[in-house]
Amino acid sequence: MLVNAHGLPLTLGDKLGEGGEGIIYALGNDAVKLYHHPLDALRLEKLLLMVQSGNADLRSIAAWPSTTVHQGRPDSPACGFIMPRAQGGLLHVHYNPKDRKQFYPEENWGFLVKVAQNLAAAVAVLHHYGIVIGDINESLVMVDEQNSHVHLVDTDSFQVRDARQIFPCRVFSPDYTPPELVGQSLSSSVRTTDHDAFGLAVLMFKTLLGGWHPFDGKTSNPMTIPEKIQKSLYGYGGLPGISPPRLGVPPTILPPDLRDLFLRAFAPRALPQQSRPTAMDWYRGLKCLFDELGTCHQEPSHVYFKALGTCPWCTFEEQGLSFFLPRQAVGKAVQNLSQEQLCRRLLRMPSMVKRLNPVFSRLALSPKPFSLAGKSVAEIRREREFRQASLLLAKDFFENLSQAWHDDQREQQFEQRRREMLAMVLDYRQLAHKHQATVQQLQQEGQTQTLNKYLARFAIDQARIPGIAGRRMTMLAQHGILTAADIDPFKVQMVPGIKDMLFKRLEQWRDDCIKTFVSNPSQGGSPMERRRLDHQYHTQRAKMEQALRNDLAVLERYQKQIQDQRQQEAQQLQESYIAYKQAELDFSILSG
Repeated sequence: MLVNAHGLPLTLGDKLGEGGEGIIYALGNDAVKLYHHPLDALRLEKLLLMVQSGNADLRSIAAWPSTTVHQGRPDSPACGFIMPRAQGGLLHVHYNPKDRKQFYPEENWGFLVKVAQNLAAAVAVLHHYGIVIGDINESLVMVDEQNSHVHLVDTDSFQVRDARQIFPCRVFSPDYTPPELVGQSLSSSVRTTDHDAFGLAVLMFKTLLGGWHPFDGKTSNPMTIPEKIQKSLYGYGGLPGISPPRLGVPPTILPPDLRDLFLRAFAPRALPQQSRPTAMDWYRGLKCLFDELGTCHQEPSHVYFKALGTCPWCTFEEQGLSFFLPRQAVGKAVQNLSQEQLCRRLLRMPSMVKRLNPVFSRLALSPKPFSLAGKSVAEIRREREFRQASLLLAKDFFENLSQAWHDDQREQQFEQRRREMLAMVLDYRQLAHKHQATVQQLQQEGQTQTLNKYLARFAIDQARIPGIAGRRMTMLAQHGILTAADIDPFKVQMVPGIKDMLFKRLEQWRDDCIKTFVSNPSQGGSPMERRRLDHQYHTQRAKMEQALRNDLAVLERYQKQIQDQRQQEAQQLQESYIAYKQAELDFSILSG
């Protein structure tokens, strides 16, 4: 049984993800990370420090540990931790043009500028509290497509410190490692905010400039990105031996101050102590850029820096490069995506984990006064009996409500319905793949039939195959082998007198005939059968989409209904507990 640091039991929801260190599970609106292997003493100490140093600022921008998780008893070593549950998708899906057009077709460059600004703000918060990310890369950043909010994950890898020691980041990503650290052993190295500044600048470049890496430039000799980083061969730095990628988005679409920030981040340093742009430098520059954005008059989906005068995205499209979907195509893309969004809504819906019972403690109650002065024994007995009856009624009412609270099955019923919908989502997502596989099989069968008809035009007795004549030709005909279409290893082996060498000659002749065959995949299979399969697929898909929409709406209403009812019942349970304890206190002063 899993418990939190206070010994309260935890009921995990669905599995959200898995990495090299552990598995992430849903826990209501939060998430739980459970490690694959026990933590050593140093990592346990680091985790406890992160829990103790957490605050609202950190939890608003990162999946920061809020409490530890233990197996069985809270005094056992921590096996994981609870954290805020990140919403949205990974950053690279937003800045990669192909992925963005598929999954987030309505997003424009203005959205990406805001994402970059929010990312800079999040890193600035961490640095303000003395936290260094260390292994900064795109997989640490989740983006909420609704509001461009950024949430950082894998926080237990961050470098933290207390008054006594530093707990370093043990991992690194070569494409985000600054030149002074390339080739070093980083598992125990102390990182700085200036090291973070290099990786942050790489993410800024990718987010703002089409997903390209700043060191993607061309060199005369092939080099890896870490090798170019080590030599500070920034693609747009104007250095000899390096040129920008041919299809890259140049920083010239940005204001001069942002271009200068990239030069400061990536160009060779004039002095060792020269610092890179800070997260706040990026935040201020991006805020100014966001305030100076304009919309293209020819294509409303194009947003750009107004001071340029002309839309750079239109220029790219004239060169055959498309980074954003045209406005007229967005509607269709959104319609196609609507079901995928429904699926994501369902997957993000937290499991209805039963909340802990209301906390009944620290009640500041005073007994109902009753003066014994001047009261007869009968009056005191009547008052005592009345208070005792009131106590029994209040206790019985509270215990009944408490039992009903514990026995309620609505959360389990909701979870069952949710799991059924998840299975339906899986079936829906597999439907297109199954249809495509069926169509491909039909095409392959059609192509095979077409090929066989073609080969049937080549008669063996009209061919000049060495060794195949006279009696052997007659034997082949008697076994039904008359054309190139009939040449089959199993059939030929049944013909007396046809040895391996002769079979190879037949097979070679058949292969020569096949070489003259022109394949046309579009004509594979019966057109009528293809129309039948397409109609069957679209009918089934439409039914599943309608069912998904209806069932998800019902499930969301049911979820809200349960939450509202639970809140009312919790309030009622607390009130009945107070009434019970009040009656118990009232009776206690007369029960002696």
